[in-house]
Amino acid sequence: MDLGPFIPIAIGVLFLFLGIAGYASGSKMKANCTGHTQAKLIGYEEEIVNTADSPTYKTYAPVFQFMAGGQEHTVKHAVGRRRRQWGVGEYVPISYDPLKPSSFLIDGDNGGYAAFTVMTVFGLAGIALGIHLLGIW
Repeated sequence: MDLGPFIPIAIGVLFLFLGIAGYASGSKMKANCTGHTQAKLIGYEEEIVNTADSPTYKTYAPVFQFMAGGQEHTVKHAVGRRRRQWGVGEYVPISYDPLKPSSFLIDGDNGGYAAFTVMTVFGLAGIALGIHLLGIW
């Protein structure tokens, strides 16, 4: 039996799983982030990114400070950006999890949903290609 058609199916299932898991995780976080406040940008953490297929570049992860539950919290956003989006000292609207204030979302930020959409589409395309190669569709 030729295993060729099963390779795009396996890769497709993996990408589909990652895309759906990303959506689910983001949706859960969005549901948990019911507290709202203005967070002060206190700086950026710079990270140098090296990949085999692109030149070295820097990302900047914003570091915010805000009050929640009567305590001051200093948190770094999990996603670095290629540019500094806000000025230091600027206030940015965020939503945070009242039970875990270090878990927060920047209001208006899509939270990486574009990447999850691409993964889901590639996953479905890989599965469709594999099914086509099997001669079923």
